[in-house]
Order: sequence, then structure tokens, then C-alpha cells
Amino acid sequence: MTDFSRITHISPSHGSIGGGTKLKINGMGFSRNQFSLEHPHHGNIVYLENDQHSVQCDVLPHESNSNKIVCETRPSPSKEAHLTYHVILIIDGKRLTGRNACHLRRCEYKYLDRLTPTITNVTPNSGLPETVIAVRGRLFTLSVSSSEEDFSESLEIESYSYNLEKCKANSMLLLDSMNGSLVVSLMGRSIRTRTSFGVDSRLNLYQFQTHAGVADIIPKMGSTEGGTTVKIIGQFLSNHSNTATVTIGNIPCKVISVSNALITCTTGKKPENTVDLYPGNRGMLWEIWRSSYPATLSAIYKYNATLPGYYSEVIPTAAVPKFAIFKELVWYSQKFTGYFVAPTDGDYSFTITSGDDSALYFSTTESPKNKKKIATCSLGCRIWYKFPSYKSKKLRLRAGNKYYLEAINRQGLVKRYFPRSLVDLQIGVYIYNISFVEAQIDQAINERQQIIQATTVQPEIQILTINNWDNGTLSEIQKLYVPYCLERDRVENVAGDKEADIDSLPCEYLKEYRLKFNDVETEPIYSNATAKAIAKALNSLSTIKVIGNVTVSKDSNASGNAYTITFPNSLGPQSKIIAGTLNHNKSIIITEIQKGRSPLLNFSLEWDNKISDPVQVNVTAKGLQTHLQQWFSTRCQYSNANTSDKNLPLPTAHFYQDYEGEISTSEFGQRVTNVRARCGRKSFKNPYNIFHAGRTFDSTGLVKPGFSTKKTRYVCFSYKGLIKDIISFRIEQYRDNLDEKHQFWRNYSFTANQDNQWHDICIDLVEKIKSDHYISSLDASIDITYIINEIRVYKLKGDLYIDDTYIGNIKPHIFTYQTAAQPNGAIIENVRVKQLSPGSFQIEMEPSACAHNFELIKVADSTITQAKSDSQTYRGNKWYGISDVTIARMQAASPPIGGTFDLTFQGNTIYNISAHINELELKNLLESNFDVGVVQVNRTGSCSAYRWLIEWTTQGGDKPSIQTNGFHLTGLSANISVNTLSDGSILLDPIPGDMLRTANVQPQVAVDINEIPSLCTGNCSYQYDLSSTPTITQIMPTSGIGGLNNQGTEINIFGTGLNFAGLHRVEVITAEGKAKHVSNIPISAQGINFQYKVIINGITPSQGSANGEITLILRGNGFSPNKDESVVAVVAYFTPNKANSQGGDLIIMNGIGFKSSSNLQFLVFVGSAPYKIQTYSDTKITCSSTKHTPEFGSVAGGTVIINVGNGFAVNHVNLMVKLGSFDCDTISSNTTTINILQ
Repeated sequence: MTDFSRITHISPSHGSIGGGTKLKINGMGFSRNQFSLEHPHHGNIVYLENDQHSVQCDVLPHESNSNKIVCETRPSPSKEAHLTYHVILIIDGKRLTGRNACHLRRCEYKYLDRLTPTITNVTPNSGLPETVIAVRGRLFTLSVSSSEEDFSESLEIESYSYNLEKCKANSMLLLDSMNGSLVVSLMGRSIRTRTSFGVDSRLNLYQFQTHAGVADIIPKMGSTEGGTTVKIIGQFLSNHSNTATVTIGNIPCKVISVSNALITCTTGKKPENTVDLYPGNRGMLWEIWRSSYPATLSAIYKYNATLPGYYSEVIPTAAVPKFAIFKELVWYSQKFTGYFVAPTDGDYSFTITSGDDSALYFSTTESPKNKKKIATCSLGCRIWYKFPSYKSKKLRLRAGNKYYLEAINRQGLVKRYFPRSLVDLQIGVYIYNISFVEAQIDQAINERQQIIQATTVQPEIQILTINNWDNGTLSEIQKLYVPYCLERDRVENVAGDKEADIDSLPCEYLKEYRLKFNDVETEPIYSNATAKAIAKALNSLSTIKVIGNVTVSKDSNASGNAYTITFPNSLGPQSKIIAGTLNHNKSIIITEIQKGRSPLLNFSLEWDNKISDPVQVNVTAKGLQTHLQQWFSTRCQYSNANTSDKNLPLPTAHFYQDYEGEISTSEFGQRVTNVRARCGRKSFKNPYNIFHAGRTFDSTGLVKPGFSTKKTRYVCFSYKGLIKDIISFRIEQYRDNLDEKHQFWRNYSFTANQDNQWHDICIDLVEKIKSDHYISSLDASIDITYIINEIRVYKLKGDLYIDDTYIGNIKPHIFTYQTAAQPNGAIIENVRVKQLSPGSFQIEMEPSACAHNFELIKVADSTITQAKSDSQTYRGNKWYGISDVTIARMQAASPPIGGTFDLTFQGNTIYNISAHINELELKNLLESNFDVGVVQVNRTGSCSAYRWLIEWTTQGGDKPSIQTNGFHLTGLSANISVNTLSDGSILLDPIPGDMLRTANVQPQVAVDINEIPSLCTGNCSYQYDLSSTPTITQIMPTSGIGGLNNQGTEINIFGTGLNFAGLHRVEVITAEGKAKHVSNIPISAQGINFQYKVIINGITPSQGSANGEITLILRGNGFSPNKDESVVAVVAYFTPNKANSQGGDLIIMNGIGFKSSSNLQFLVFVGSAPYKIQTYSDTKITCSSTKHTPEFGSVAGGTVIINVGNGFAVNHVNLMVKLGSFDCDTISSNTTTINILQ
């Protein structure tokens, strides 16, 4: 490194999270030599580093020089994307620091998911080497290369597109289940997504599996005794030659040799038991009757290969091929048969899908006779889990066992097109004993269990009863007296003579008069008018008409007429009727008999110190419910904010939504009542859009279009919660009278309050657009129109609530004039009223947050006249009669759940867990106390019913159920239980080919290479044929010795089908196979067996130390199946080394190579004296010598000698005994004693 060494910039600044991106580091003064034996620190070393991670970038020396370093990135060390890394450069062992190290943005690098090539699918997922496969994913470019890992290095690219690459596997590719990746220029190495994987029969993840192909068998029949040499012709048979195994009808065929196109093996003996079907190679048999559609599904079993339109094919998986290869469209039938090979011990479930009705059968053995129906589809089933009948119950299977599997289906009007739709016959399998999780493979299903904790939730119910209501109504009653004669002063006025004597004047009768009410006068009324006439005159007055008609009664006497005028009884006090303008008012007398009193028809309720609006005593249940809903609502008034008169109402808005009504369509959020609204009872929780042209409904139920800022400039709403301080607008811009349109999103900021209180906000779009430099840079002409089509708001954390969205041309002002009644501080979410009887109502209230212990509703401005524990009777301070109102509690609101519970899993128990435990606390408890790996816990519900969803995210497979005990829970009928929502498993749909075997009438030659079953591409049938089996009837002689160079015994073999003469082993194997013994002589009897005698020709050395430790080499024949073999045994030492001359001594020999088989026969001699073996093993022999008496006798002979020992012959005639070199005559013998004559 020099003083001039420095980094100027890097490129690219981002790349694949899978690594493989070529990163160019530009600068000067870099090391020229990347490697030096004399100076091991010489060269350039590059790291990508931040505060959390450091990962090396591998330098490519052949592309680097002193001004440029090219390195290839390694995979991202973190799952977290978008982290920024700085380039760290070490030149000749010294780190570049300071300004020369370049810590600017032009020297930063990011791993980005959106720029990472992906492999999402590989089709087909199995095949012979050289199969053309399609690799789908996000490739970004037409320039790709295979990576240096797995099968990708053997891919030969044939064609490619932006999202598809077709390539061919190399013919030398090993037969295996493999994975791969691609390197895309400029981007880097691809990553494999969950959707690209399958699971093979060894329960390994793979993207593509290669297998061999078997085309033909020679010969196709052979001996029932086995031994036939079979040649298996195929493709790619030697790509894993040392792993090739062959079976014929489940019987091993011993492999002799393997080449790419040929396997030679020797057959085994035909099994004794006969079977219905034989398993073959990979796949299933698909049979189709293109022209046959039975009346019932089971009638398919009557079909055979002779029917018209019959076709069959071995399919690679348990699914009908994608294309209709036999041109089947409608009204056809089909059948699958084969074997499922269980990859592991454990539970399995099978599923079926089809376009029309189908059935799935399974046998717990290889025999189809034991099959039972395990799943059905009645009218077409496209989704595995839609109905329980599509899926079998769990079946316990053993690894490696083969189980017969069969499916039948009739396909009606569901048409098949080209390519095939996803509605045809397919079989899947759930494997529960599995280790994979959903994060690894798309087909995995994580174990999910849900702890359900609940109480009985009941609302608060109070009964309101109006008793004996007296409204106190009094009618206004006035009395009109009309005399017959006018008063004297009235006569004078009428006569017009001021000087006349009044007393001397005669009675002047009143002829007519007028009445006046509230300044409106009647027409003239005759003095002797009837009551009806008076009523008519009064009721014709406009001031009377507005209050209703009066009634009049008449009572006459000698001096005049008295009229009683009664007003309607609901009017209260009324003005007094007076005489009219005919100047007879002094003679006509009007008095108030009874002052009118208005009826008392309502009363008010009180709760939470909030007084309700008056409740009418004749209220209906619906009216009372509406009344109470308003009582539990926040009530607002809207006015024009741009005027001094705040009471001036707003003009009609383009869009207004208060979120109070019921919705009949979907919205971009949720209407809730469990949070106090800004106005009303409801607010909008966690909205995505608050306005979307053509999709958003206003409060009147109308869908509103986008709006122009020329006519509508304000967007206003109320919010509560942590809201992001920007609002996004989708704006459409176009020039008036032109068709040019541009659409874009713009974000406009506002000052957000984050105190979890309600706040009102208005955005002036005209001002925002004017100050938007981006828009003004496009075109600022006056004839530009801006249409707002979508408005979005964003939450930061927690829940966000929106209320009262207003879009209009006048800025609104919202005034709250009444807050909601909240007893005990609780929100009453819902209220329902039911009328029990006249004047009696059941009020049902649902509080939020499990609020309870409510007081009874009160009656305002009243006194309690009777109080009980759950009822109170009220009488108003200004009520009439015996009126009262009773409020009684029928049912108290239920309390929240509380207390503790116990949890048991894997035999361990955690005690006293809080009923309100949160998801993080439960997660920590489970992970720290049980072997569960990493679990994800999500708590839902409320204070009355919590649910904890537990998901195993790192441990796959079926798990035992969690057990709970809720004895210590509190609440109304508190209980706790556990449900399994999904068993941990993997769903292979369809079943892959390496877990399937064909079912065949004849035995099949099945080839597995590297434990992967091959595909039979021709005829793989083989027959055990008796006519091809040689027979052996006799051999002569039946005993002899072996030896080399024609020194052994010649044997004559007699039988049939041998086809040649010569020397043979007793077990005869010819080209046609192993010979079968057909003689009537038992196999163990003389005449069919040959006895191979053991002969010892020599021993070396012939003498040695009495202390042992001598290696003895015995030579001869018959020691083993070989014709000539040396047996080496080593005697290390023996005790004692002296013995009694009379015999009977016990000798213990220690050494190695003695053999321990129970079939081993040998003798031990000390000198010429034989010793009887008592016990033996490979390292120790215990033996004893024989004993004889007397020890001496006559030199002339004739002495009887008694030999005592074990294992002597019972018949003394067959015994030969010597004394030294002299023969002795045997007199008698048994197993332990021989008597001889000297």
C-alpha cells in the first residue's frame, strides 16, 4: 500500500442477497500481486461491513489491477434487507483508513431483495439426465450462466427469456435429488424460493431429481430356483454404479456388473407365496376410457382394456398429465393404480381432487384385496381442505413398506382444454413425521395450536317501567254571560239621548255582539245564539284553528244566557276571550272557570351525570332505542369555519362520511364502536383509503367520482392515534379541451399530533398543489385541471381511527355540544330495546372492555320512593297523581376473565400462568420450558375471551396437543381449551414419482440407483418359469475329498435340463438358473447330498515349547467352502504343563484363532493322547484326557484294560484301539467306558 492508495467509488451499489454480484472497487494504489509465497500478506482483501455484520467479498485476481479491484459478493449475512454496508479494503496486510477509505454514499453497498434473481419453479421436477427443464423466476435479463453448485454446473442452456430459462442436464450428472441456482449478470446469484422445492423419498429438499431408465430385460423368464443371469438394458445405469440394487417381484437380484447401459444380476428363488400384484418401478398406471361414462362411479370396475377408447400410460406422479394426451374432453372415466412407498415411519393422510366425483382406496398391505375407501369427492373438489371427505384419516405406516393405492373418477361436463385446467384427478399425501416448516418449502404446513380461554359474556339488562302515569292535563274553561237587556249606560249610548232619564228608559234588548280571541274578532253573533253558533263563530277564528276547536255548552236563565267554552285539553293556559267592538263589552261578562294546564308527557334519564333528552311516556321500543343511542353518542354541530357566524351551515359537500350507518359493501377499514368517536358512536379503524373514486360510498350510500380542485379544495377529517404526517393523493392532470392525461402520486405533509386524542385536520389542496415544485415543473398553465382520485393515510404504530371525512369547497368547523354518557367510564357499544308490555321496556346494553358493576339508570329531577338491591322507583318533583318510574336490573354485565391456568406439554407443566398473559410472555415461557424451537405466538380476542395462536416456526412435523387446566380461572363460567388448527406436516400434491411404484400382474425387474427408483420405459416384466428350471435327481458318489489339479473326487450328477456333462457342485447353476431338487429322497438323505471330508496333510511345526505361545499351521482340505485352505491357530500358553499318567487331567489352552462356531469339529492331542474338549471359544479351550486302569500288566498279554472318558461309540465293533503300536481287541463299550484285551 502506498500513500496514494485510495477508493474513489464502487459499482454497482446494490446486488443480490444470494451473493454472486461482481463488485467493482475503483481507485488507485491497489496491490498488483494477489498472491505471494514469500509475502503471504500481499494482495487485496475486501470486506463489506456495518455495525452488525461483516462479510468478505472474494477478490477475482484475473479481473483486478492496481486501479480496479473486482470481487464477488457472498450471500447476505442477515435476513434483514436494505442494510447499508461500507467497503473495507486491506492492501498488503494494511487496512485503508481515513478519507482514502471512502465512507461516502458512492462507496456504500446494499443487499436488496427486489434486485435478487429468484428461482420459483422447476418443471419437470424429475427425469432422465439430458431432460430439458424449464426454470422460472425473476431473472431480470437474458444473460445468465449456471452457478458452481449442485446440478446447475451441469446445465446446458437451450433458451431463455426474462422470467424463464430452459436448460438441459448433463448426461454425466449423478442420479440424485439436487438443487441449483443461476448467476445473472450485473445482479448476482439467484436464491431459491419456497415454491421451487419438492421433497423426495429420503425426505430431502430438491428442485430436480434425476433417475435411470430401464428399457428391456433379457431373458424375460428363468428358473423358479433363481440363479438365472438377467441382463437389464437401459440408460444412465452407471451414474451411481456402486449403489445399484435390483429386485424382481420384491426378491433381490444379486448385481454382478454395472455399466451405463447394462446391469447384470443373478435372480433369487421364486417366493413361496403367490401375490395378486407385483410392485414395479416409479410411477402409477393411468387407465382411461375416453368414450365411457358409467351411471355410477363404482361401475368403472366393470371396465377393461377391451372397451373402445381405452388407453393407458405410466405417469410420473399421482396426477393426470397436464395436457389431454388422449384428447379426452368430457364424459370419460379414468383410474389410477399403484403402490405408495412410505418414506418414514409415522402417520399419513391421503387426499383426492377431481373435476367430478371420485373415490380413493387404500390397502394396509400390498394386496388390493384389503383395500378400503378412505376419501371421496362427490361433485368435484378442487381444494384439498374444503371438505373433510376429501382427506383420509391418519394412517400409521412403516418406512419402506409398499401400500396399494387406487383412485377412480368419472369426468362429466367439466371440460378439459389444452393445456389442462386444474380440475382433473390427482392424489396427494400428508406426511406428519417431517422436519420441514413453511419458511423452507411452500408445501410444508406448520403445527398450529390455539389455546382458547373464554367466559360467558352477557350484557347489562335493565327494565324501565312507567307506572300509573298521570299527565296532569287540565282544559282551559271560560264562561261567557250574555244578558237579555243592555246595561243602562249601554241603553243611553244606544239611544243617543244624553239628557234622558236612564231609569225611566225601557229595557233595551241586546241584538248582536262580537267576541275576540288573540286580537282576532268574530263575525256578529246574535244575542240569543245557540251553543253551536257560538262554537262555530269561535272556531272560525284563525287563532282558534291553530290550537284546535273549542266546545261550547249553553245554560239560560231569566236574565240572560251563560255559555261554557272549553278549550282542547293539551293546550295549557289560554288567553281570555273578550267582547268585540260593538261596544257591548260592559254587558257581556267573560270569566275564567278553570285555568288550562299542559300535560306532562316526558321525563329524562340520568347516568354518568349526563341528562338525556326527554323521554316521551308513549315512546315505542324503536324510539327509545334511538333515544338511548343518541345519549351514548358524542353530538356535534358543523358550520362554516370561514365566517364569523359559526352557526352558518355548510353547503353540500362533494363527499361526506360520518361512518355511523350500516354498510352493505366492503370498505378500506373497519367501523368500530369500542372507541369513543369524534362525533356519533362509530369511527373508522385502520383505513387504507379514506377516498377512492368510483369505490368509496358516502353517508347517503352514493359512490362518488374523483373531484376537481377547481370546485373542491378542502380535504378534512378527524383522527386519533399515531398517524404518519403525510397524506398521499393520486392526482390526474390534464389540459382543458385536450386528451393528454398524466397520473401520479403526491405526498403532502401536515402537523400531526401524536397524543392519542381526537384532532381535526384540513388540507387545502389548492395551496398544496401551488407549492408543489414537481407539479409546477410539469406544467403550470392556468388551464390545467387536477382531479383527485384517491386519498390514503398511514398509521405509524398501534391503531389509527378516522372520523367525519369531509371533502368540499368550504372549510368546516366542528363543535361538540354534548359528550356521550359513559357509565363507569365505559363505552356502551350497542343498545337494544324490547317492549315487554305497555309502558315497560327491556334495555340491553353491551359495554366495551368487559365493564361491569354498573349502577342503575336514574330518573332525572326525581326522588327515590322505593329502593331495593336491584331496583329503584322514582317520582318526579313536578309529576301529577301517583305517576312513578321503576328501573330494575334483570341481568348484570359479566366481568372479565381472570385468575390463572396451568399448561402441560411434553410431560412438563407450567403452573399459575396469568389469564391475561401477553403473546411475548407466553412465547418466552414455551421456548424456555419446552423443546419447541422457535414459536410464534399471536394473542387475539378481548378481556372476556383470549385466544393464543401458537405456531411452530422452526420445528416441523406433527406435535402432541398442549394440555391446559383452568381450575383457577375466574369469571362467569370461565373455561380453557386447546384446538389443533393444523397438524405439522407436508402436503405433497401430487405424490412424487419416487414414492410410487407401478402395480403389475407379472413380477417386475425394478432398479434403484442411489436409492432412487428408475423409470421403466419399455417392458420390465419377468416370469419364474418351471419349464426353464433344471432338475437334479441323483449324484454319485455321495462323499469324497476336494483338491486342486484334478485331485478331488469326481461327482456324477443326474437330472433334467442340465444340457451338458461335466463336474458340478451339488447346488447346480446353469445358464437357465439354479437347479431344483426333485428326487423323492429327502434333501438330508444319502443320494442327493455330497459329504466333503476333512483331511489334514501336515502341521508346522511338529514340536515346540511346553509353555505354549506356538503358532501352528495346519494344511489339508475341507476346512471351509474353498477347495484348499490353511487354518492358522495360535496357542499362547496352557496349564498345567504336567499331568497324571492315569489321565483325567483338565487342561486349559489360551490363544487365538480357535473359532467359536457350534458347528466346528476338531480334536486336541497331547503327544499321541487325545483330549476331550469340554468348552471352547475363539480364545480359550478347556479339555480333559482319558483315564485307564490298570497302569501295567503282563508282558505275555491278556490283561483287561478299562478306559474311562466321554464320547465313545456304543458299538465296540466299530472301535479300533491301540496300545502304543500294538492293536488291542475291544471287549465292550459305552459312551464313557471301553474294555479292551491286551
